[in-house]
Amino acid sequence: MSLVLFTAMVGLLVAPTTISFTTACLSLVAVAIGSGAAGALNMWYESDVDAVMSRTCLRPIPTGKVKREQALWFGIVLSIVSIVMLYFSSNLISAILLGATIGFYFFIYTIWLKRKTAQNIVIGGAAGALPPVIGWTIATGSISIEPIIMFLIIFFWTPSHFWALSLYKSNDYKKAKIPMLPITAGIESTKFNILLYALLMLPVAAAPFFVGFGSVFYLILSLTMTVYYINLCYKLFKTKAANKSNLIARRIFVYSIFYLFFLFLIILFDNLLKFNETLGFEKVTKSFNKPSISKGLANKMYKMKFNTTLDNSLRWSFYSEKKSLNLVPGEVHNIKFYIENRGNFKSSGLATLDIEPTSFNSYISKIGCFCYEKQSLKPKEKKEFLLTFFLDPKIKKNNKIKDISDIKLSFTFSKTN
Repeated sequence: MSLVLFTAMVGLLVAPTTISFTTACLSLVAVAIGSGAAGALNMWYESDVDAVMSRTCLRPIPTGKVKREQALWFGIVLSIVSIVMLYFSSNLISAILLGATIGFYFFIYTIWLKRKTAQNIVIGGAAGALPPVIGWTIATGSISIEPIIMFLIIFFWTPSHFWALSLYKSNDYKKAKIPMLPITAGIESTKFNILLYALLMLPVAAAPFFVGFGSVFYLILSLTMTVYYINLCYKLFKTKAANKSNLIARRIFVYSIFYLFFLFLIILFDNLLKFNETLGFEKVTKSFNKPSISKGLANKMYKMKFNTTLDNSLRWSFYSEKKSLNLVPGEVHNIKFYIENRGNFKSSGLATLDIEPTSFNSYISKIGCFCYEKQSLKPKEKKEFLLTFFLDPKIKKNNKIKDISDIKLSFTFSKTN
């Protein structure tokens, strides 16, 4: 649960939108409760397996401290409480993702995959990889490339982490009749797959730098830790003696926990302290995200104007940091929007978006947007949102609109229950 809560917190804190301390705390508590709910349901279903494995035999149900029925109801109640709590403290998309995480972990991984296939860890790892995405959506109400990369870091880390455990605990898994990779494919095949997934971590761990939310400082440290991880996995792959293999596998398992923790810790400090700007590498990382376009196309500018309106029943302020932006086709653009509840009661609203002329709809890709997601504000609470979009260079080829220079994005917040 510690890593679940920590990675969710990182996703929340590195997001470009600021939320209140109370909202952040309540939302993270909801995530923690959801994690506990998934664990309780897992222990209820697997109580027979837990009783015969040395790693799990001291859990509450095998030791008789908790009855199976109690664990089941406890897990169900906590699941409902966590999802409802996150919905009211944050937004709908975060609550849906938390519900999906609990459901995927219990129904897909625990019930369906774990006792049927050696790929249980690979597929089931998606549940453990979602917390940073939930953290991000708590703050922004949307999903963009940054949380997807954090998801992939955990997703590709999971197999080598758990297969290392299954190597030196293979007798436990064999006794419990769980088809982990060492049991179904053999020791050597497992070692090869551990090394393979460790190698896959190299591009995935470096990805934050290339999309602009990791600095050179992050890149150097993450690659150093990843190369050491690969080296450990390679030693395991080359070692034939069973006793020595088990020692290295245990070492990989322990190191992998600290490895993932420090990757996310560096992402957190990197974004809070803005090392790229401090070290002067901001332009370098941005260049990796900038598609190459012809000089003639780059010279063509479009002016985008922003219009913000509110439902009369909402006592909010809603405005953008700028009234307009000059756009270059092929580049990613960002602008901040702000909403503030000026009333004395909590209220909720949902923003819709219109693009004029409508012919530009197919050329504007919204990478991150707060629209079409319910936003709830407490009295005097203020939220900041980042709109990130991309103007497709293909717009130049459309003879009907290539000479139009003005685009208008109109956002309208309407009251919701």
